[in-house]
Formats: sequence, structure tokens, C-alpha cells
Amino acid sequence: MVATLFITMALLAAPLYAHGGGAPRLTGEVAGPYRIFVWSQPEPLRVGEVHLSIAVVKATGEAQSAQTLDEPVTDAIVTVRLLPVAQNGVSRSTPAVIQKQLGQSYYEADATLPTTGDWRFTIEVSGALGVGSASFVGTVTAARTINWFWLAAAALLLLCLLGLIGFWNRRQTKETFA
Repeated sequence: MVATLFITMALLAAPLYAHGGGAPRLTGEVAGPYRIFVWSQPEPLRVGEVHLSIAVVKATGEAQSAQTLDEPVTDAIVTVRLLPVAQNGVSRSTPAVIQKQLGQSYYEADATLPTTGDWRFTIEVSGALGVGSASFVGTVTAARTINWFWLAAAALLLLCLLGLIGFWNRRQTKETFA
């Protein structure tokens, strides 16, 4: 019974967003003196919470070789602006905060998207090298709903499986003591 409750709570929990992951939205877009990389979660974008991981590196004049590492920019102010494309909506903005883990430096931002449709995401970077911005348009779909039928079927299947395990254990115990 406890296991069933635990599994049900785990299935209903809000999704956790992995650091530095998601669907690529910008891949090395030049923005003034910077190059910007952006990943978003969830995929596809849905009404509700959206998570952005942003990498900012110094742009160089020459092409990067495989042996050359990009120099990350970790002291900039990064802001994410969101604007619905088809509506005369109000622009929303949220700061992106630097995260340093596992030798990588990412800026991360969480925002709430209230409606479906196309949204323009603009990443603005301001730092010692100057300012720059890059944007992409993402289509936001309806929020995911829980399919209670499949959840109930999975819970019933789990209960049956636990019952079979219990029956088998009791049978093994009786055979051991006989």
C-alpha cells in the first residue's frame, strides 16, 4: 500500500528540470561580442512553467577549430524577455542567474507562459565586452493534462503485481517450514 502511494505521488509530481539540458533553440547565435546558446524545457513548450538554460561565450572573429575551447562569459547580466507574437500582449522579463556546476557555467531562467501560440524569446546580454541580443520564436501548446484512466490502470496493475509477490512469498514460506 505504501509503495502504491509512493509511486502515485512520484507520477503526479511536477517535472524536474535538468541543468543545462533541453531542446536546443539557439546554437551559437552571434549577439554583438557574444555567442549565445539556449536550451528549453519542456519539449514541446507548454502553457505553464518553462525553463531556459543559456550559455554565453565570447564571439571570435575567426572560425573556431575543434581544439579551441569557447571562453565562457560568467560576469554578464542576462535577461530573458518573452512576448506573444500574435497578440498585443505585455512583454515579460526575467533575469537569468549564473549556475556553476560540473565545470560548466550556464545562466538559467524560469518563466511562466500563460497562453498558447507563438512567443518570441529574446536573450539580452550586457557585460564588460558590450551588449548583444538574440531571439527565437517558440510555439507554446496547451498544458499537459493527466490521463486518469492510464494512471488508474497502472495503479491497478501495480496492486495486482504486489498481490502476486505477496502470495508467492507466503507460498515459499509455507514450503520452507513444511
